[in-house]
Amino acid sequence: MNNYKTLSQLEHTGSYLVRLLSAILHEQEVSPLPDGLTWEDIYQLAKNHSVEAMAFYGAQNFIKTNTQLYTAWKRKKDANIAQSLLQSEACNEIFHSFHLANIRFLPLKGYNLKQLYKQPEFRQMSDIDILIDPQDSLQVKVIMEHLKYEPHLDSPSYHDEYLKPPWIMIEIHKHLLPVDDPRYSYYQNIWAKASQDPQIPGCWKISYEDFYIFMIVHLEKHYRWNGSGIRSVMDIYVYLNQFKKTMNWTYIKNELQQLGLYDFSVKIESLSDYWFSDTCFRNEVPDMENELKEMQLNIFLSGVYGSKEFKKLETMNNIHIEHGTLPKIKYILKRMFMNKKALAHSYPLLNKYPFLLPFFWLHRFGHAIFLKQSAIRRELELFKMKSHRK
Repeated sequence: MNNYKTLSQLEHTGSYLVRLLSAILHEQEVSPLPDGLTWEDIYQLAKNHSVEAMAFYGAQNFIKTNTQLYTAWKRKKDANIAQSLLQSEACNEIFHSFHLANIRFLPLKGYNLKQLYKQPEFRQMSDIDILIDPQDSLQVKVIMEHLKYEPHLDSPSYHDEYLKPPWIMIEIHKHLLPVDDPRYSYYQNIWAKASQDPQIPGCWKISYEDFYIFMIVHLEKHYRWNGSGIRSVMDIYVYLNQFKKTMNWTYIKNELQQLGLYDFSVKIESLSDYWFSDTCFRNEVPDMENELKEMQLNIFLSGVYGSKEFKKLETMNNIHIEHGTLPKIKYILKRMFMNKKALAHSYPLLNKYPFLLPFFWLHRFGHAIFLKQSAIRRELELFKMKSHRK
């Protein structure tokens, strides 16, 4: 949960956190904390976005006298370093086992991006994603269990999850995207674009261009569903900083246009450059496009894996598209009297007894009034900010 009292405070906190991360990326001096913020604010938001290990390196000199915060933050950073080392060992062991079994594999996302940061622990990685051929999944299961990994019984259909407590989670992808994703067909034959990696026996890789295209596809999927965080935007900047000059941009543009993602890629690239380029970061940019400001707010709200606040903003977007400028009272009524399908997520009994819908409206209203007053104020503020930006 994002720990902020107002949206302006969240934007202020997020802007400083981005500035801090940018200074670390470019090995520049970190500016002092602005008035109105606390280092606890920065730490909480950094944790929400899974960048607390990297942020510690910029914060440590400012928080040494705050013993409690320094100890907690350093502990998280040290744990991340330990996790990074264990993840590296796990990859070596799994890759070697797959190679011996003649199973081709293709590491995805975080594993490759981690190598591009100046220190591996800068790029936190919750799990390790590996693509295999679907027909090899049963053999892989035997191998993973032999390596003492526990299969997760509720894994999604397009990947299998394996856990080795306390810190190692492996996602074995049979497909790059779920079947119901609009870009699923584009990646049905991804192996045709892959080639063997001469540096790792049995390992395959895709071109820098195709890797970047998948970064955009994956980021947009999360952004569209539940939101995505600061770390994903920083990945874009770090990747482009490394490979932009050597990539075939005609190919990238054509493929992204085919996927319907070119406009999204332009916006996310612009935001990544605005946040992390080594020029002076500006908290307020009068000529910054409204859409980019909105994307920035979305990302600050959503954290790494999404948030309820992000979904509320999406609801506001949809309402505005359907009805134009909506009075506050109309939005409140729409939120109060949700339809059965939306409310059934909180009240599953509605699926069996739909006639109870009015009773659950009353229950939800009473629950919000007595127990969620701060959340209501925050949502009304979000609506107000959203309305003013249109």
